[in-house]
Amino acid sequence: MLATTAVMGQEVAYLDLVDVKPRTELRSPPLPPPVCNQDGICSASGNSVGISISCGAEGLGEPRAIKTTLISLDRFAYAADDAAEMEIKIENVGRVDMTIPWSPHLSELQPVDEKQRFHYLSFAVILELANPADKGHKEIIEAAKLYGAAEKPATLTILKPGEWLRLRLRVKLAVPSGKLKEGSDYWAIVVPEFRSETFIPNVKDGGYSTAIANDYPRRLSGPDLALRISEKSEGQVEVAGK
Repeated sequence: MLATTAVMGQEVAYLDLVDVKPRTELRSPPLPPPVCNQDGICSASGNSVGISISCGAEGLGEPRAIKTTLISLDRFAYAADDAAEMEIKIENVGRVDMTIPWSPHLSELQPVDEKQRFHYLSFAVILELANPADKGHKEIIEAAKLYGAAEKPATLTILKPGEWLRLRLRVKLAVPSGKLKEGSDYWAIVVPEFRSETFIPNVKDGGYSTAIANDYPRRLSGPDLALRISEKSEGQVEVAGK
């Protein structure tokens, strides 16, 4: 007789970002003092900010897989630049555990010593709005970005196969109003984006750089949701938080 084991999925965490203001500013080493010559002429360096990104591709046989689904919208008709409230399901549909960054506050991951480099993971939820009448063009909007570091386990969530997270957030629908005319119908999905990032302070000259490596688990999206976006009428004022 062949025995089978059913794997029961479950929700393991819920995060509401609707009224949360992310703290993402990082401290960097101060500028060195000006250097003056014997004639009293001084020179000073300016803060340096740099970024490097390494990219790759999804590997064959990749055991990690994440599926993001736009579960709900607070309504289905908006004006351009309205803020939409939405709920998103983030599900591990792969064969191995996945570590998901789960804090909106990057600042809290930085060490006390601003001259010390530190490493962290980031997870972005990207909203894609596709207008079928616009020849496949998509509006790409970063809906949320979460961070986590191994040194602070509370900022990370371990998601086992079959388990999921739920995220509630508010995002501005930044769609060029010139394309809307009498209103446009869009299909909306959410796409995950994973990165490994290192903050590197410039101790000598002040400022910092960030080294970013994109990560590529298999990424899937749930069904599209339909919504309509119209040009904001003259005199229309967006209500704060709506």
